[in-house]
Amino acid sequence: MLSGTSFAVLFAVLLPLLLNIEPHNKGDRVKADVRTRLAAHDEGRGRWRQLSHARQEAAGWRIDMHDLTNVEAVVATLVDLAADHHLKLMVGEGSARSKDPTLRPRVEAALRSAFPPSRIRHGRKSLSTIPDAAVQGGGSLKVPVMLMTLSLVFVALLLLR
Repeated sequence: MLSGTSFAVLFAVLLPLLLNIEPHNKGDRVKADVRTRLAAHDEGRGRWRQLSHARQEAAGWRIDMHDLTNVEAVVATLVDLAADHHLKLMVGEGSARSKDPTLRPRVEAALRSAFPPSRIRHGRKSLSTIPDAAVQGGGSLKVPVMLMTLSLVFVALLLLR
């Protein structure tokens, strides 16, 4: 049988590991949620559709904004997603010789109205949003670290008893 001290030590070691476990199908649910939100803006065959213009990458989502007529509505939808996901919006260079020279300024204006400059990254042909947790210093790690600290304090108090 486990003594109180050995139980506390075991608890302190296993608690952070147990809190870090996520369901194996979480990625599928996130993908379905993003696709469902973007499906409302599908413009039909041969135009902008989320199936052909939104791709999940390792770091987040890559969304091609070309061939899109309702840019502001899609960016408004993406504002909700940007709290949890890294979004890379492909908008082109915005030069006069490009297919749609107004696309980049329109998307950039919509992003600036929704995010502070520290959350927008400018690439040559893309604009990216950085999730809240990355800006604040890894928000998802705060709870397990805090619980691990509390469990270690609990073990120390038991040992000092």
